[in-house]
Amino acid sequence: MGRLAMAGAVLSVALGAALTIPVAAQAVTSASTASSSAGRQVASPDIEPNTTWDFTGLTYPDTSAGQAACLAEGEYWHTSDPSQNIAWECLLSDPDSGVYNLWILFHSEE
Repeated sequence: MGRLAMAGAVLSVALGAALTIPVAAQAVTSASTASSSAGRQVASPDIEPNTTWDFTGLTYPDTSAGQAACLAEGEYWHTSDPSQNIAWECLLSDPDSGVYNLWILFHSEE
C-alpha cells in the first residue's frame, strides 16, 4: 500500500503542475494585453469588422486566484462558441473598481 500511496501523490503533483503552468502562461499573456488596452473604445472596428467589446457583468477578486478564475471563464466562453466569442480580457478595475472584470469580444453577423 505504501508504494500505491506514493504513486498517487506523485501523480497528483504532476497533474497539478501540468494544469498550473498553462494557466500561469495565459495569465501573463492576458495581463499584458489587458494593461495595454485599458481605456480602449468599447466598439472595436480596428480589430475586426462587426466586433464589439462587451462587459459580461462578471467580476472576480483582485487576487491571483481571482484572475485565474476570470481567465478560465473567458476561455470557457470562447470555447463554447469560438465563431462569436473572438477574445476575452480580464481588466482590473474596469469598470468595477478593485476587482477583475471579464470582457468578451463578440463578432456579430451584420
